[in-house]
Amino acid sequence: MAGNPEPQIPAGEKLISISMTKYILHGGETKKNNIHNRHFFKKMLSVANDSKVLVVYFAKAKYRWLEMLRENTNWENCR
Repeated sequence: MAGNPEPQIPAGEKLISISMTKYILHGGETKKNNIHNRHFFKKMLSVANDSKVLVVYFAKAKYRWLEMLRENTNWENCR
């Protein structure tokens, strides 16, 4: 059998597209201007077009989360 056969859709039903969750992990130190951080931010931009992005700063004190989010959404790091 070559390839995947087209799905058979019962009458009155429709096929919907389900997107998969993509996990892009980063170990931290996003302030540093290096090739690893540039690659990370470019990857984030390439997949985040119409997607939701969950940023988790659980390893840092809660009072720093907003500050870190502001720093990490500075897409100048992509250059």
